[in-house]
Amino acid sequence: MIGDVDSLYQRSRSRVGGIVHSRFGAIAVKAVFSSGRHGRCVGRSRVRGVAAKLGSERGAALVEMAVASTLLLTLLLGIVTFGITQYQNIAIEGAAREAVRFGATYAVEDAGSLEEWLRDVAQVAENAATGTLSESEPSRLVCVAQGYGSDPDEFSRIRVTGAQSVASASEQSGWCFENTAPGGDIVVQVQLQRDGWIEAIVFSMKPTLTGEATNRFERAEP
Repeated sequence: MIGDVDSLYQRSRSRVGGIVHSRFGAIAVKAVFSSGRHGRCVGRSRVRGVAAKLGSERGAALVEMAVASTLLLTLLLGIVTFGITQYQNIAIEGAAREAVRFGATYAVEDAGSLEEWLRDVAQVAENAATGTLSESEPSRLVCVAQGYGSDPDEFSRIRVTGAQSVASASEQSGWCFENTAPGGDIVVQVQLQRDGWIEAIVFSMKPTLTGEATNRFERAEP
């Protein structure tokens, strides 16, 4: 009788222990899975935060590059167009000096007439400008004058503008610019002009490029 009671007690204890152990095991498993889900959520939020930070930094870098590129292009374009304009100005000044030196020793008799003499000197100036004063330039001006004194009526000149050819220019009275030479000296005047162009994206300008030269006229010996 006592043995039966003991065996019944042992079976009841094992059943209760199994139930308790199974309950605790389920709780432990739930705790593990819940902690795993929480870890994954935290990991995802951290990854999203890092991605957002990288995206904002990348956008800021793109904006900075766009601003820097605009400034760089503005600077480069300004340098290039300024260099071209400076080259044109040097060519015009050099052409004026070369033409006036030619005219100073070129006898009117060799040209046949004063009008032809003026045209010849103007043609030398146009050629010496190396394309800067070609007929395709609408703003060009080629003026050659010969005379003396402070009265412009004592001067003869030709003025070639725009697409006009040198050969079509006709003689007229007047000087190219005010004469400051002594009254008794016959002088040769050459004035060359055209518009330049400086562009820098945010602004542009068209300076007037001018070359002026004068020299005492020395008639060549026949």
